[in-house]
Amino acid sequence: MTTVKKTQAAAAAPKSQGIMMPTQDQLISTYRSITDAAEKNKTAKTLAKAPAGYQKAPSYNITMPRLLGVTKMAYVIKGEIYVKTSILSPTAKPKWEKIGPAPMF
Repeated sequence: MTTVKKTQAAAAAPKSQGIMMPTQDQLISTYRSITDAAEKNKTAKTLAKAPAGYQKAPSYNITMPRLLGVTKMAYVIKGEIYVKTSILSPTAKPKWEKIGPAPMF
């Protein structure tokens, strides 16, 4: 009688997932790092008023954790990133900055 030795089959390659959109957390992390770099390099342009259409644009809360009294919201309008910085104070006005082009995912 002949014995046949079983061998392990090579693991199949994972199926391609195709193109995947970034998650909400990945978008927030990306926009936060782009904003931080623009502020550090002084390439962010301060705006006198809010950009047109920000109410309908997608927004992302990019406030750093444990940062109290300040809120930073990123808006993507026509392929550009705008950031609104609000300070919790009854007399403070929000500060608007144009950061630059948003990454194309």
